[in-house]
Amino acid sequence: MKVLFFSPHATIDVHSLPEALVAESLQNLGHEIIYVTCNKLYSKFCLCFSLLDYSDHENKRKICESCVKTRDAILSEFQFKDVSINRYVTELDIKHANDIISGQAPENYLNIVIDDVPIGKYSLYEFTLNHKLKKL
Repeated sequence: MKVLFFSPHATIDVHSLPEALVAESLQNLGHEIIYVTCNKLYSKFCLCFSLLDYSDHENKRKICESCVKTRDAILSEFQFKDVSINRYVTELDIKHANDIISGQAPENYLNIVIDDVPIGKYSLYEFTLNHKLKKL
């Protein structure tokens, strides 16, 4: 079985290292591990930046560099197949996403649904976790 690990936050090693151990255990049981990373695609905003000011570009850059180093160490140690989503997201995709958002009033963001996927609600995942909310 293929097992996908969405791991664009390797610099948070208290999460990424235990996650890699779980992936390794599954790999040892014969499963194919696919480790999905961002390779700096989220350099404007990422969960790893949650304690930084939005305009703190220098520290964001440092965090991205740390993340890449940790990611590379994990991939080297565990020999997972790596897929970086930045290889697949094009400028046209980014423009399309911006067009969707710009066509909505902020009070309607939660109601955005694309191909029956409630993107607006899913976008609050990290916010919900950070603020320990039980419901939206």
